[in-house]
Amino acid sequence: MDETYTEYHKKLCRTGLDITDESSYPDTKQKFIDGLYKLARKADEDIDKENIQNKTEELCTLFFDYCVAWHEFLVKAGGDKVKTDGDHPDAGRLKTEAGAITRGLQKVIVQFAVCEGLLKAVMKALEEDIARAATEANKENKDINWTYDLPKQVALMTKKRNVLSDYMVKVRSAKPIVEKLEFAFGALEKGLDFLLGPEKRKKAMDEYIGLLRKHCHQEAEDFLKKQGTQDLKRLLCLNRKERRKKWDMIYEITDIISLCVKKRANHLMGRGGRLFLRQWEINLAYNSMSDELENARSFLDKYEIPEIRYRRDALDRQEESLQRIANLEDMITLYEELLKARFFPMKTLKAVRAFEEGTLKKVNFTNQTVSKDLENIEEAVMNLAQGPDPESVPDDKLFEGIKGLDENLEPAAMAAA
Repeated sequence: MDETYTEYHKKLCRTGLDITDESSYPDTKQKFIDGLYKLARKADEDIDKENIQNKTEELCTLFFDYCVAWHEFLVKAGGDKVKTDGDHPDAGRLKTEAGAITRGLQKVIVQFAVCEGLLKAVMKALEEDIARAATEANKENKDINWTYDLPKQVALMTKKRNVLSDYMVKVRSAKPIVEKLEFAFGALEKGLDFLLGPEKRKKAMDEYIGLLRKHCHQEAEDFLKKQGTQDLKRLLCLNRKERRKKWDMIYEITDIISLCVKKRANHLMGRGGRLFLRQWEINLAYNSMSDELENARSFLDKYEIPEIRYRRDALDRQEESLQRIANLEDMITLYEELLKARFFPMKTLKAVRAFEEGTLKKVNFTNQTVSKDLENIEEAVMNLAQGPDPESVPDDKLFEGIKGLDENLEPAAMAAA
């Protein structure tokens, strides 16, 4: 037996396709086709297109070389019976064309196998997503219909759930610190209320806390010291000595507040660098986020599975399209017919016309039309694999409607808390 053919056959035996040394050419061909289908069913869970492409190309290239070696072996084994000097005059042109389009057909066969591999991989991934979502929701609501804007809503709610869950952990860790700061702010307000009166105290506290939020600790302390200096310089200032003591207490309180805020700034930091400093505002933000998080989770419990199932059902339609436009068996048969035309004689005009009107037309159609159809199916499959993209959602959308996170929030909002 020809050495080259035997070499390729042995390589196929090592591919795990259940091909043995005793396997005939037809048996080897069928096991190769079955192997490509198995490769599709075993496609990577991560939908690694490059990996699927490489594995498929490697297996197909080996089989293509095997087919060529097999036909070369048949020519050698046939001896004078298969000499091509008996070709019809028009056969040479067709043999040249057959050789030119063989590589194109090989590419389409690989493209088909890769497309099917990606299709099976995405199907498996979506089925796992449905099972996961059903477990998280404890049930699947099958009465929900898919709508056009549902993917965008699912993307928004998915990112909102993820971001708010992490953000609430941060806010929760800040609450004990803010509770301790509240005692200091309470003492500060009481002292300023006595020294400045309710109206001026409110303005002074707003200015002081506003500077702290901007991390201007020295400016905040200087601001209150300026208030104390102006107060003690008043001509009608009564009990000046007693008031000085109270201002000194105010300064001690602000030193404690400033030290705590500096030390715990990372824990108190909110959106845009804003610091949570008052208990009412952190409670307002936390409760509002908790409500939004619960809304996001409820939405996903209800709509996440219908969105995934829509994509999974759409894959069935893509699979039907794939099966309509081509199948591996027919394309492998076309490939064999091209090889026969190259290696074996076409002695009559009838044989020449049959090849030209049959095999050549089919191969040219496959190379031109089927290839484009496969590109469209692969693009659709990859789009369905992606689904809603939470990362495409702007961060500003995540915090809409949540109270207590506005950087310009006024203490008057305390009444809404």
